[in-house]
Order: sequence, then C-alpha cells, then structure tokens
Amino acid sequence: MKIFFSILITLGILSAQSQQIAPNFTVTDTQGQSHELYEILENGQRVVLDFFYVGCSYCQFYSPFIQQSYENFGCNKGDVFFLGIDWNDSDSDVIAFDSTYGIEYPSASGLDGDADSVVNLYNISFYTTLMVIDTNKHIIKVISPPTTENIDTFLLVIGAQKVPCTTSIQSASDSNNQFVKLLNNPIYDNNISLIIENEATYNLQLIDSKSQLVYQKNKKLQIGINRLAIMENLKPGLYILIIQSEDQKAYLKILKQ
Repeated sequence: MKIFFSILITLGILSAQSQQIAPNFTVTDTQGQSHELYEILENGQRVVLDFFYVGCSYCQFYSPFIQQSYENFGCNKGDVFFLGIDWNDSDSDVIAFDSTYGIEYPSASGLDGDADSVVNLYNISFYTTLMVIDTNKHIIKVISPPTTENIDTFLLVIGAQKVPCTTSIQSASDSNNQFVKLLNNPIYDNNISLIIENEATYNLQLIDSKSQLVYQKNKKLQIGINRLAIMENLKPGLYILIIQSEDQKAYLKILKQ
C-alpha cells in the first residue's frame, strides 16, 4: 500500500512539474540583442533553452547536436526559438565557446548578459539542461540526453515544423550547392553519401569545429550516389565538408553522432 501511494505521489509531482509555468525573463545575447521569453512565446514560437557553461564537458559534447536541431527547425525563423543560457561566464568566454563548437543560435552570458539570474530563477544545477517551453508558457520537457534525434523527435511530436534554415555558411554557398547533395545527416558510421551532378575530380576537405583540417583528398566522383569513408576515427561533433572542383565549390555541414 505504501508503495502504491508513493507511486501516486510521484505521478502527481511529475504531473505538476509538467504543468509548471515558466517564469519570464529578459537577457541580452553576446551580440547585444535583447530576448524576452514571453514576447517570443506570444509571437507563436516554442522556446528551447540550452543551460550550459563553457567549461562543461557535457555542454561541449552536446552543443553540436543542439546546433543541428536549431538548423533543422529553421534557425529561429520557424516555430521554434533556441536560446543559450550560460552560467558564470563573460561575453568573450561564450563567444569563444560558440566559435569552437560551431554554435549559431543566440546565447546570453551569465556575467554580461544577465543569464545567471535565469539560472537561479529556474534552479538549474545540472548541465547541459535542455528545456522546452510551449507557447502556453508551460515547461513541458527537459530533454535528456539532448541528442539531435531526441530533440527533433520531441519537437515534431508537439507539432513543430522542420523548415529550411539560412545560416551564414548556407546563405553564402546555397547558390553553389546545386551540384552536390548530402543524403545522410547526421552520420552514424564512417561513411557519407553524396549525390553528384557532374562527374569530375574534386578536392575534399573536412574541417572540425576548431577549424582544423582533419581530412583532405582529391577524388574522382561519378554522377549519382558516391559513398565515401571519410569519417573514420573522428569524434562525434559538427564538421564542414568543403567540396571543390575547378569551377564549383560547396560547403556542407555534417554532424557525426
């Protein structure tokens, strides 16, 4: 009987947590832009809060996965808005972190962007904490672990829509990307599959999130599907594949899981 009542109490606590109202806040990101939670929600966007700090190994590992979901759902131009909430770091610290791990969604630092007050307001004690807030201002989910698959699956379940993203790299290279398509992304093994429009010898360069060259090779690619084993011995994370021929060049973002 005691076990039964314990289960009921636990279920009641979980239910209450799932209906918890998210407190409002305003932060300033590292680019000087102000973000008010309720204003974003009232504009019809769900909000994904990424609570992190720059020295956190889990944050370093999972940030590229969160970045990929940010891109999958329109880079804050669709019905989901991603916002990083840092703890106890400066703007310069967070900017360096974002540059290292390829993060493009806005982040507010704890010391300069008033994000520490949000960490305290939400009583965050574990990092990474990835929290989803619905447009009714309820905290509806803490996604753990925050992999791209887990994030995307939950957002789709609650009705969010995947839409094209226009990030800085994409906008700079979309006009040149017609000759190559990436079939599998994220990558779960050592192989990528490319659809090539024109047969040619291409220079392939793979760049990691620290802007280091981890693979380079000239390879003749055929028209159609080309399967390339270029991800061997690489850690999970975000990479940029640069594909270049004499007259064409493309940049493809690749997430290895």
